[in-house]
Amino acid sequence: MLQKKVKKEEGKFYSFSDDLMFCYVLYTHPELSKELIEIILGFEVDYVEAAQPQKILNYSIDSRSVRFDVYMKNDTDVFDVEMQSSSVKDLPKRMRYYQASITCDDLGRGEDYNDLKSSYVIFICKKDPFKADKAVYRFRMKEESDAVMDYDDGTYDVVINCEGKDPSLSEEFRNLLSFLKDGKPVDNFTHRIQNEVEQINQDPSFRRTTMTFEEKIREASRQSLQEGMEKGRLVENHFNIVCYVQKLISKGTVFTEAEACELLDYDFNEYLAAKKEVVESEI
Repeated sequence: MLQKKVKKEEGKFYSFSDDLMFCYVLYTHPELSKELIEIILGFEVDYVEAAQPQKILNYSIDSRSVRFDVYMKNDTDVFDVEMQSSSVKDLPKRMRYYQASITCDDLGRGEDYNDLKSSYVIFICKKDPFKADKAVYRFRMKEESDAVMDYDDGTYDVVINCEGKDPSLSEEFRNLLSFLKDGKPVDNFTHRIQNEVEQINQDPSFRRTTMTFEEKIREASRQSLQEGMEKGRLVENHFNIVCYVQKLISKGTVFTEAEACELLDYDFNEYLAAKKEVVESEI
């Protein structure tokens, strides 16, 4: 299965907007992560700890796990940056759950609520999720009858529409939007990102590095899912593999059956055949 995957990926150019490249670049270059956050949020950040790719939070086997693309923090703030290539219908509820997961992870037992860091969930979307033709959507809690009254709970949701245009944004932000849309660098920051992207793609060991990086993501997912579950044989028959794939999706570790099969190193066509047999046996 590993050989088939390497062969399939041979010759592919990973752009910055590719989920894997996005995570890899920001994970290995925290200074770029810091600058990206500053451009989007519009204020300086003291520092960020080394970006953590595909961080998984899962508090119990009965709760839905969350897999963050790039998860960063410092003494006062937590940042989650997500690259969303496909359309998402449940984006507001998804961001709400991400915020809740960050909050639970941030506050330790015995700590005061005032110790909670400010949390920023940022979704970079290739398409406009709200169809309002805005380049940036910023959301905060407000009092219904008094929009001026500040309800500072420390949570901030930001959605970037790569197709949007807004002359009021900073030049750096507009350049970033252009780069995210077409992959062509236009200033110092985007050129630095693109240089890293091209070097990674040209590295002879990149395929092996990519596989290692992906395996780390798989292993983190496996460890999260194994909590509270019986260890032993993963699948023994068609019914088990179908059930396990659906479990991965229901817990939010993956979003499609194809992703689940990739995570399990299980042939997708074999899974489809197994699923068909299970469905037919129930008719």
